[in-house]
Amino acid sequence: MRTISSVIETKKQQQNGVDEVANTKILQAIFVTEVIAVICYFLLSFVYEDMNIYAGIMISSVILVLSSVPLILSRFMHSLNSTILILSIIFPVTYVIVLSERLSVGAVSVWTGLFLFFAISLFYASKKIIMTVSITGIIYTIIIWTYYPNIMVPIGYGEYIIRISIIILTASLCVYVNKRYKKRLNEGFMHLESITILNRQLDESRQKLVQQNKALIDTNEKVEWMAYYDVKTEIPNRNKLIDDFNDIPLLDIDGNMVQMALIYFDFENYKQISLRHGKALAETSSNKIVKDINSTFDTTQGNLYYLNVNEFVFVVNNYERPQEVIDIVIKVTDVFKQTVVTQKHDINIDVNIGISLYPEHGLTLSALLRKATIAIGSIKNKTHYSYQIYNDILMATFERKVVIQEGLRDSISHMYLSFQPIIAIDTGALRGFEALLRWESPEYGFISPSEFIPYAEENMTIIPIGRWVLAEALSVLALINDNLNQSYIISINVSAVQLRHKSFLEDFKEIVKQSGVLPELIELEITENVLIDSIRDILDIFLELRLMGVRIALDDFGTGYSSLAYLHKLPIDIIKIDRTFINDFSKSKENSLVHTILLMAEQLGQEVIAEGVETQEQLMLLAKTTCKYAQGYLISRPIDFRNQQKFFEIVKNITLIDVNK
Repeated sequence: MRTISSVIETKKQQQNGVDEVANTKILQAIFVTEVIAVICYFLLSFVYEDMNIYAGIMISSVILVLSSVPLILSRFMHSLNSTILILSIIFPVTYVIVLSERLSVGAVSVWTGLFLFFAISLFYASKKIIMTVSITGIIYTIIIWTYYPNIMVPIGYGEYIIRISIIILTASLCVYVNKRYKKRLNEGFMHLESITILNRQLDESRQKLVQQNKALIDTNEKVEWMAYYDVKTEIPNRNKLIDDFNDIPLLDIDGNMVQMALIYFDFENYKQISLRHGKALAETSSNKIVKDINSTFDTTQGNLYYLNVNEFVFVVNNYERPQEVIDIVIKVTDVFKQTVVTQKHDINIDVNIGISLYPEHGLTLSALLRKATIAIGSIKNKTHYSYQIYNDILMATFERKVVIQEGLRDSISHMYLSFQPIIAIDTGALRGFEALLRWESPEYGFISPSEFIPYAEENMTIIPIGRWVLAEALSVLALINDNLNQSYIISINVSAVQLRHKSFLEDFKEIVKQSGVLPELIELEITENVLIDSIRDILDIFLELRLMGVRIALDDFGTGYSSLAYLHKLPIDIIKIDRTFINDFSKSKENSLVHTILLMAEQLGQEVIAEGVETQEQLMLLAKTTCKYAQGYLISRPIDFRNQQKFFEIVKNITLIDVNK
């Protein structure tokens, strides 16, 4: 806010401005007026013969000099007080000298000089000058009246009184006229100041508008950039991909159809990394990989586009040979194989890559994206750093997958369990059963678990299906053990998706409690891939299951990526040798592998079950090893419990098998 002193100072500056302009204008007006008066005087001197030319020249010269003095002083004197002081001395002295020298024209001198001084006093509006001029004029008029009463024209007392009155009135008029003039001038200045302030405000408003417009342009540019680029990676996004794809010419310069490839990258284990290390670290690792990929290629080869935090697309420009596309894929997989080093962890990101070709696989971006996604789906959860080019067989598989996933949503009513017996090799005694899920679709008939289980895991219908399997298997086991007065063991398959689900333990405990089955009679089977993908996530669950008395079996051992380190760290109780080793057990290589597995299991204190035993020869060879248990078609095919009478007849016959035949 402005202070009082600043307001006063501003007013002073305004008044000084008014005075300066007034001074200049009045001085100029007086000077011009006096020049015109002199010219008129000389012209009249030629018309009237009785006029004194010499006196006229003298008076005119004095008038011109006097009228020019203030104008000259205003050029050199910047202090108003100094100017007033000098003029207050010059005017009376000059006035007296002129009149004293030219008394013969005293009447003219009195009036001419007096009114000239009054006119000059208008310039300064100073009481000092006005009073000086007025008093000087009055005094000198009285002197002339006293000593030279009859100069040129005799005048009486009344005439002198009139002259003095005129002097006083003229002085008053000077003050009034000056004040009125300055008031008008001041009003003009105030109006001018208002205009100046308004112009200043307009300039400020204009500058603000310019700044706001620039900020708006910057904001619009930023918004537009954000609409087409990912903020964190600064890589073009889906919108940019759509625009760029629409701008691609259909024909090359030779008139041939342009050939492009769309390479779709899906970070397979991104979700696991996010759950294990946190979303921020997973995103940082993903962005690091993407930037490395983007720096690997130049725009002549193609462009990388951001679709999601774990999904990216590389569009290969017009290529000549399919091998060029494969070379790019190999370069990308090399980047993914590099470990992302962070402050706390070393992260390895697995990727699945789907490829679709333009125009072979589609003419629109949506078609190419869809088919590249289908290609990814065909290799998902199979191998790391793998790629697949789309083909029509994949489309048929995908369409069947969609149908199966739709059917899985209400499939439980058409599912049932079969139970495959497991026997002790040395005695032939029945150890228990493995519960096997079966789905008889009304529309598509029997669908193999190996086909629908992965789809159920993908769309999470495995959770309700898994709960039903656990409850149904334990319910059947309780009925079998009650009828046969036995304590058979039930082995139930569970997936990694089930184990990682937040309600798995709680649901499992509740199901076991309701079934009345002892936890010691329950075995949960997992595959080797579960160990690779979820070892840290499921370790605590395994430990809690062990505390309950539940045992853990490792299914299909030898077909995945497990190692002695995993078997040593995890609470695995049972190893189930995959049927591929048993099929060729008589061959030396497979025989050696089976013996290696048995030796390893013995050292770790784990039981071994041989799966897929289909011939008597296989069973006899196993009987010569440390393998304790076997299951397979030789012993029994999976038995449907829906026909309980037939089920119990088959079970009773199994107990009579002589393995030594």
